[in-house]
This record gives sequence, C-alpha cells and structure tokens, in this order.
Amino acid sequence: MLTGGPVRWPPNDTKGEPLEPRQVVEAFLGAFNRHDAVACAALCADDVHFVAAGGREEIDGRMVLLTDLALSFERWAKWTLTPSRWTCAGDQVVVEVHNYAICDETGKTREAEDCMVFVVRHGRIVELDFYFDSAATRDANTRDAMLEIAATPEPEPQLATA
Repeated sequence: MLTGGPVRWPPNDTKGEPLEPRQVVEAFLGAFNRHDAVACAALCADDVHFVAAGGREEIDGRMVLLTDLALSFERWAKWTLTPSRWTCAGDQVVVEVHNYAICDETGKTREAEDCMVFVVRHGRIVELDFYFDSAATRDANTRDAMLEIAATPEPEPQLATA
C-alpha cells in the first residue's frame, strides 16, 4: 500500500541540518514499520542500490524500490523490523533487527534475527544490503503440502468405453 503521509525532503533536523546517518536509518525503519513505502523511498537517493538474499535480489533506483516495498507490504501483514543492536561508523550504519511478518497468502509467521547494512550520504540512503534468514522466508511462503493434498478433490472415476 502506498501511503501518502507528509514527507520532508531532504530529511533535516529541526535546525535545517541534514540528519545524521543513524537518524536517517531510524526514520526509514519507522516508515517501514508503518508500511509507508513512499516515506521509505523519500529517504533514499534516486540511484539507491538495494541488495537482498545474498545478492539474489538487486534493485536499483528509488522508484523501483518504492514499488517493491509497496508490493511486499501487501504480501506480508504486520511486517516489522525491530532494531536490537546498532553499529555506526561514518556513513555506514549496521542494524541487527528482529524481523517479524505474517505471509498473507499462507497465514504463516516469519520470525528471525536479521541484519541490514546502510550507507547514508548527504541525508539519503545510497546503499542497503539486507541479510536475512531465507529459510524462514521460504517456510512462511510455502503452503503445507498435507493441507494442499487434503484440499484437492479426488478425480471422478472414468467409465471404460468399448
């Protein structure tokens, strides 16, 4: 879902100065937890580079990231990223997060401890690497095979014709 809440751009503190990298990431996580893809994208550079799943998913560009987030928020109900540990050095911010979500399609919960690495320059996220437990995601996305079999109707018997 695209929410259209007010977005200050560029993100500044109350004195008009660009936010520090950690403040930008805190704002991103806040918008993420509200499922506000527009606000998340507003905190990113036009040419933001996003990598997830060990490089299996790569996204380049703010508008592509906006679309991907909006679709993901539709698929994963109650998706939240709760920071548990921060490491900040210069323009890099590493955040360990508790990742909780419910897959709308299967109703299964995905819960794991994951890691996000942000690079923030001039108040904008320019790179985001998301390291997550792909098995937890796969399990939440996978329908229970026994339930699928039980829900499948038996085929009608065919009469032999001579």
